[in-house]
Parts: sequence; C-alpha cells; structure tokens
Amino acid sequence: FNMLIRNIKIFNLLYQEGIPVSKIIKTKDQKDYITLDDNYYFMYEKLKGESIKEIKDDSSLDYLMGETIALLHIALKNIESKEEFYHNSLLGELSSWIKESFEKSNYKYISKKEFESIENELASIYDKLEKQLIHRDVHFDNFLFYNNKFSGYIDFDLSQINIRIFDICYFLLSLLSKQEEFIITIDKWKKVISNVISGYQKHIKLKEDEIKAIPLVMKCIEL
Repeated sequence: FNMLIRNIKIFNLLYQEGIPVSKIIKTKDQKDYITLDDNYYFMYEKLKGESIKEIKDDSSLDYLMGETIALLHIALKNIESKEEFYHNSLLGELSSWIKESFEKSNYKYISKKEFESIENELASIYDKLEKQLIHRDVHFDNFLFYNNKFSGYIDFDLSQINIRIFDICYFLLSLLSKQEEFIITIDKWKKVISNVISGYQKHIKLKEDEIKAIPLVMKCIEL
C-alpha cells in the first residue's frame, strides 16, 4: 500500500509539472485507487514507447540517459517540498541490515576488513554528498523511448530522499547485471560511464566530492 501511495503521489506531482509520466485515471467517485478483496489497484494512461534492449556502439543513448536522469532529478527536486517523502541513507543501510547480513554469513563474500574499509570511506564523505528525492530504481525497464527519443518515466515504488548519485551509479551497475543481454564489454561500459556523467552534467553539475564518490557508491550498491 505504501508503494502504491508513493507512486500515485509522485505521478500526480510530476504530471502537474509537465514531466512525461502517466496520468492517473480516477475512479467514478474521483479517487486515485480502489480497494478490492484486501488488494489495492490504480489505473493510469499508457505512455508511448518501450524499454531499451541494446546499446549500440554508434548510439548517443548513454549520453541521453545521463540527460534524462538529470532532468528527472530537477523535477523531483522541485516537488520535494510539496509532500512528505521517505528519507533513507545508503550509509545507514550499510551500517545496519547490510552489515548484519554479512556478519550472519561470516563474511563469506568479502572480508570483514574490506567491508569496514568501504563503510569507513563512505562515512568520511557522506555528509558532503548532495541529497534529494531520487527515483531509486533507475534502469532501462523504467525509462521509455519512442522513435529513439525519450518518452516517459515509470515506476516510482522505491522513490526516496537519498544521495543523488545513487541513481547514476545504480543505472550504470544495472547494465553490468544484464551484461549478456546488452552485449556490453568492460571497455564499452567505461565509455558509457563517461557519456552518462557528461549527459547528466549538461543540466546538473556534480560536485567534485560526488564524482570522486561514484566508484565507492557503486561498491556500496553491490554490497
């Protein structure tokens, strides 16, 4: 239910800002959702477009994705003060349930020393990283394209206030998680990183501390 309400809230606010998201279709009694047999449902207009399945070598898609993430961040920043949103902390998660999970497995996948080194490094820089309302689940399945142009954002289930570079890092890692599907090599991925960040900075200039923290935040997301 909380995810449904979060989705509806952000859809409505972004739609009012003229951002390409689906319009919520209200019920006959002008509500945004219905309850039926202890389940909740809402309906929204279908956007044109589909998700990307491949990054071609001659494509400017990676630069466009950087721009698209930045424009979404600008829009989310604009609506941030209009409603109450869930505050989360990557550092807080790393130092609590993530750490507890590694302790239970007796640090099976990474040494305790290496984990604590990453945790301490993030703690040393965390206060310098910009926080705002983010999407939190940025990957190609949640960004639609039509005729090689961006056409809309979907799925704000996990949106929260957190460090803004999380969205950039999560997207870049999502490409590696589907490495075979996207036919992406490490060398190609490094070029994508550069292009995504360049596209992002066309609209939002990242601070030096944020740029330096990108590899570290990627490590934290992987943990």
